[in-house]
Parts: sequence; C-alpha cells; structure tokens
Amino acid sequence: MNIMAIIAAFFGGIFGATIGGVGSFVLFGLMGIIGTAIQLAGGSDLFLNEVAFNPLFSPATAFTGGVAAAAYLNRKTRKMTTVERREVTGLTAPLYHFKQLDVLAVGGIFGVIGYLISTTLANLGLPGDTVAWAFGITGIISRYAFGGIGIFSPSMKDGFKWDLKRMGFDTVWAFGLGFLLSTILETIGAEYYTLGFFIGAFLMVFQYFPIDFPMIHHVSLVAGAAFVVFGNAWMGGLFAVLAVLVGEVLLQLINTEVDAHIDFPALVIGLFSTLLFGLF
Repeated sequence: MNIMAIIAAFFGGIFGATIGGVGSFVLFGLMGIIGTAIQLAGGSDLFLNEVAFNPLFSPATAFTGGVAAAAYLNRKTRKMTTVERREVTGLTAPLYHFKQLDVLAVGGIFGVIGYLISTTLANLGLPGDTVAWAFGITGIISRYAFGGIGIFSPSMKDGFKWDLKRMGFDTVWAFGLGFLLSTILETIGAEYYTLGFFIGAFLMVFQYFPIDFPMIHHVSLVAGAAFVVFGNAWMGGLFAVLAVLVGEVLLQLINTEVDAHIDFPALVIGLFSTLLFGLF
C-alpha cells in the first residue's frame, strides 16, 4: 500500500471539501479537457494522468471529500435554516465558509476511502469505470453515516412520477448528444472517448447560476463507451438515451428530497461502463 498516495488522497478530500464538491468537479473537467487537447496536439498523456487524475482534482478523492463533508456538516447543523441547509447539501457551497476543521477532516477521510475503493476495484480487474464506482459507493456510505433517511428517497412512497413530455424531450437531446460525440470520436479516435465526460464535468459550472441546466457528463461518457465497443454513432446515441433514462430512475429512487447526496450519474457511469466493457 502506497502511504504517500493515501496522504495525497486525504489532502485531495480536504481540498474538495474546502472549495465544494461541484467546484472540484468543474476543475477536474477543465484539467481533463486540457490534458486531452495536449494529446490531440501530439503531446503525451502526462498532464491527463498526473494532473487531471491527481488526488487534487480526481472525483474519487476531491469530489468524494466534498460530498461527504457536506453531508456531515448538514447532520452537524440541524438548526440551519432550510435555505442554508439546501446550500450545503446542494454541493456548490465551498465549506471554507464555515471554518471547521472537523468538516475538512471528514472530507480527507472520505478522500482516502474513495482512493482505496477505486484502487481496489482496479486491482481486482473490474472492467468498468472504477473512479465512478468509487464516488458512487462513497456517496452511499456517507448517506448511511450522516443522513437520516436511508438509501431510498422519501418521495418513493408515492412511487415513480413519469413526466412523459419531459422524458421525450430528454430522449431527443440525449440521442443528439451521444450521436454527435460519437461522430467526433470517429474523427479523432475512440481512445478519446472520455472527452465528452470532461466537457460535461466542466459544464457543471452552470450549477452556480440560477438556471435549469442539464447534467450531461454521465450521458456523454456512456455514449463514448458505447462507441468504443460498437464503433457506431447510432449506438452512441442509443446508449446516451438509456443513460439519461436510467439516470432519471436513480434520481427519483435515491436522490430526491434527501439530506445526503448519492451521485446517481456516477452510478449510471459505473453500471454502463461495467456492462459495456465487461460483456462486450
């Protein structure tokens, strides 16, 4: 076991808690875009592997730390107003604002947990995205550790709510996104299938604005993975649709009206990447 890597993961989790989970994810997306651009320009993969996936930015450590620290702070401060608590559990708030060392410590501990999960799954030869599994699983752990409702959303007592008009809308844009990203991969090479994911991660910056903006990183990555497996833009579009629909199911099932975040896009990526790379 690499002790220096564990120490780095601890401080990566602290950094994610300090600037907020979403903030760390946006930076990760930016670093991933830069790293991919360097490769496309004929450079090495050094920046991508050693900077974008460094514990300072990697979702397995930084985003994981930010999510867990927010869940812990939410539990610790039950007397917050509804607005204040929503700001914390919404993951955009930099927890630096609260100046509490125990909050940072929780972020660091979960950064280590995320690193260990990701590394263990990779060493076991899991064919799927081990980083996505890491911050999906750590979200479940933090929900049980700091939340008060269990894994399923309270709204599930009324069953799923299917808005067919919105689902039809989501199907159209998801298919178009997956298809077009696949055509880009036809040109630049399937090995760059994570580019759409990095772009989607960076676009999470719109979570800081009062507008309704879609999360596309999971849709983009599933489409890219499908193109890698099938080499077909139509299949990229089809799997993008499946990703957005499964994401809607998971959103309602585990992440609606909750007090601790479980990253359903991470679970979508983990499930589909394991399916695609494991079975095909």
